Amino acid sequence: MVAMIDLATDLTARKALRSPALTIAMATRDDYDGVYFTVTALSLYHREVADRIELLVIDNDEEPGPVSEALRSLATSVDGLRYLSAPELRGPAAVKDRLFREARGEWVLCIDCHVLLEPGALARLLDFIDAHPDCDDLLHGPLIDRDMIRLASHSDPVWAEGMFGRFSVVTDPRAADLDGAPFEIGMHGMGLFACRKATWLGFNPRFTGHGGEEGYLHAKYRAAGRRVLCLPFLRWTHRFDRPDRPSAPHSRWERFRNHMIGWEELGLPTEAVVAHYRQRCGDEQLEQFLARWHNERNNPFTYFDAIYCINLDDRPDRLARLTHRLQALDIAERTIRVSAIATPNDPAVGCALSHRAVLAAAHRDGLDNVLVLEDDAVFLSGTPWILRRSLRELRHQQWDLFYLGGFDHCAPRWRHAPELLDDCEHLADATGTTTTHAVAYHRNIFERLLAELPDNDNDMGRWIAEHKAIDIFYAGQFPHRALRCVPAIATQENLVIGEDPDMRDQFNIDPIESATVPPNASAETTPEPTVPSRGSVSRRTAPRTDRSGVAVVIPVHNGAEFLDQALGSLAAQTVPAEQIVVVDDASHDNSCEIVGRWKNILPLNLVQLRQQVGIGQARQTAMAAVTSRLITQLDADDMFLPNHIAVMKDTYLKSPGLVATTRLALIDTGSNPAGELRRTVEFTPEPTDQLIHLLTGNYLCIGALFSIDDYENVGGYHRIRYAEDWDLWLRFAAAGIPFTRAPEPTYVHRIHPASITKTTSEFALVKYDVEVLNRFLSKCTDTTHRRIAKLAILQRVGRDYLTELPTIPRIELCVDPVSVALIDDHTLRIYDDQDLGTVMIGNSPQSTQQRVVIVSSDEAHSQLEFPISSTGKIDLNLRAILVQHSVATTTR
Repeated sequence: MVAMIDLATDLTARKALRSPALTIAMATRDDYDGVYFTVTALSLYHREVADRIELLVIDNDEEPGPVSEALRSLATSVDGLRYLSAPELRGPAAVKDRLFREARGEWVLCIDCHVLLEPGALARLLDFIDAHPDCDDLLHGPLIDRDMIRLASHSDPVWAEGMFGRFSVVTDPRAADLDGAPFEIGMHGMGLFACRKATWLGFNPRFTGHGGEEGYLHAKYRAAGRRVLCLPFLRWTHRFDRPDRPSAPHSRWERFRNHMIGWEELGLPTEAVVAHYRQRCGDEQLEQFLARWHNERNNPFTYFDAIYCINLDDRPDRLARLTHRLQALDIAERTIRVSAIATPNDPAVGCALSHRAVLAAAHRDGLDNVLVLEDDAVFLSGTPWILRRSLRELRHQQWDLFYLGGFDHCAPRWRHAPELLDDCEHLADATGTTTTHAVAYHRNIFERLLAELPDNDNDMGRWIAEHKAIDIFYAGQFPHRALRCVPAIATQENLVIGEDPDMRDQFNIDPIESATVPPNASAETTPEPTVPSRGSVSRRTAPRTDRSGVAVVIPVHNGAEFLDQALGSLAAQTVPAEQIVVVDDASHDNSCEIVGRWKNILPLNLVQLRQQVGIGQARQTAMAAVTSRLITQLDADDMFLPNHIAVMKDTYLKSPGLVATTRLALIDTGSNPAGELRRTVEFTPEPTDQLIHLLTGNYLCIGALFSIDDYENVGGYHRIRYAEDWDLWLRFAAAGIPFTRAPEPTYVHRIHPASITKTTSEFALVKYDVEVLNRFLSKCTDTTHRRIAKLAILQRVGRDYLTELPTIPRIELCVDPVSVALIDDHTLRIYDDQDLGTVMIGNSPQSTQQRVVIVSSDEAHSQLEFPISSTGKIDLNLRAILVQHSVATTTR
């Protein structure tokens, strides 16, 4: 289930509304540098048009963090720049559609957030707009090659690497003449294009992820009788490489799916799509894609442009049950969760406001229709079969509302013989129907209802006082245009008893959780299971038990080599686990088959992810399925000693909080097949020093035991790929949750060549460590903790960290001359860090080796000095510093 954070909050609403001639719109995702340099270049090199344009950035980052905060800050400082956050959108096509909806200009120039325009290009474009005010064509411009000489006037319509279209190496000579007339082209890359906002044809709302835009949009314009033009003056360059932050691999399945959707929409032959992906993916994966594609096409819920679920933040239990039902219908991944508006004194007000919020979102995004589910909706067995037939009949009707179920407020609570429409077997007039637990809205009534329904608590309260409830209002407002599926395929948990007696036992209130991959699904490309909401307890997808047992969570990716031993160690526990949740992170080996062999011996719950998301998100998914009060962790290549759960639980009962493991290391030496077992030296600081030392590195590691309540109170796992446990432990420590170490070894940690720490690059490990520390800094106000976190970043990043700091002129340096004398004056560079103080770098007076000297800005003016290697690494043993200097002298 896709989480919706906001229904279009303009984070720069402080700026006055205006109607510019042109909106320059860009989508971004985790790319501050791209946005910064594009916006800066527009401000520096196109000042002559500043009074006629606006800049619009929509951020599609799933979990707003440091990049989003930096973009917000940029928007407040750049005149004419608006910033919007849209984490709920799935893919560039949806974001670009939103850009057109939100643009205030009459024309829109849509560019990638890392595109630069040739000076004068915008002025010429505005001249073209002035001269052609009624133009309804799609406009492109030549792409400038890296050599700043060659141009790509268009793209060739060929398949390559899962994409349709490749920049042509043979440029139309007309593109070389800046003053030349526009000329028609077949297609071009979507890094830059423009059109009049009112003539925007848009992408198919079913597109998700990357792929499918090129060629599709151009064919759509030509099918509408319009042209695709190249404007020779509209020249641009594009950043393709990003070595500092490699992008996540795009899903082959999503690319294939988007191309199939687009080609079918336009009536184009799909054989070429299939042939290319057969060549690229092989017969086996292509057949999986085709089976999955046909299953989706045959799913009747595909009829709806979007599916929304309204759910109160404090009712994760209802969301959990609904999620299981949606998974059974294979629509959980499409469903967007909307945080219901809570009005405890009058729930009818919140219900109406929540439905209005969905209608506003659907209207803004230009959807044809939208299905709205309330979180207590229950579905009939055989729903797809019935809905498919009802929708066939609905397509021939003019309708405003379409109910999947409901009751007539003027008649008995169920009917044996609903009044079917003429020539229909599964469609009836719904005039008088109440309840809105499963109702679809057609775009015909979006504006009418948005005008009718107030948008705030007070006015809605008065409206409800007059109309009683939104469903009662609907009951009399749409004669002959409110229709209903027959038989009812959706009801509410507490209203099943009121359904037709012949149907009651077919409504499945609490289906058995099933997360098994369908036979024809691709492990590589299916999106992850539901995570209902970010950063809140509504992440949970399982109701909690009242027992005090222990759950074990195990993430696994291609872990077949050691998984049997891990599960065998659970079977040998003297105190058995109450629940074992295994999350398979899209393994390509037989890990799931191995888990299946243990199901008759262990209390296993297997959740299979269809796309690899990394160990951090896999743990998050596992935690969402936990029902026990206590949780301990086990990696798929590690083992518990038989007394692990007993010792860990006993330690917790004596000292509630977080119980860290005492471990044995099983080292694969190569010469000994069984490995060499060694006692691990565990570091355990004093209780008052736990957070300070934890900032230097993760001395707790995996295998800890803690309560689900503490886990949820600190916000649970964040969606990061690695270092997720360190990130969680830092929040435990910051919340004052005490750490205790188990008194004896109970956990066997295997060290082998295929382990994550061995196969993950140092660059990636440093990247995620820094991400964890930056997350901590974004919430931390304690001076000492901030300073230690900054030193920890400096330790990992080295000299490169200083390039982000503002410099201080030598003349303004106000530190002890003795400190300055530690660095040669000719090589001295001075930086200012708001937490560390003054940071000086340069060569040692006695040698050419660089060193860094840090002088704090507090009253103590404490000094730290470290050498720098030739590679930029800083020899900074932070834990040794903390041990050497007692915490008492550094903590204030």
